Amino acid sequence: MDWLFFSDCGQLEHCPPNVKVVETSYSAYCALIAQKLDMDFCPEDPYKLCDLKPALGCIHEDYQKGYDFWAFG
Repeated sequence: MDWLFFSDCGQLEHCPPNVKVVETSYSAYCALIAQKLDMDFCPEDPYKLCDLKPALGCIHEDYQKGYDFWAFG
């Protein structure tokens, strides 16, 4: 099982090899969402990212190659 985090907090120290951090800014992440879902997406409150959980498979489809399953938590 691999874990994938999209974050602007930098790389994690002493991370197990199955944990990956994709460094991105909030604005860049919102742009990715807008592109993948073909909609305007630029909320002021990052908490609105929670509303996107059902769409995470579509948003991150490029990162799922080679896997049989994905989940969010």
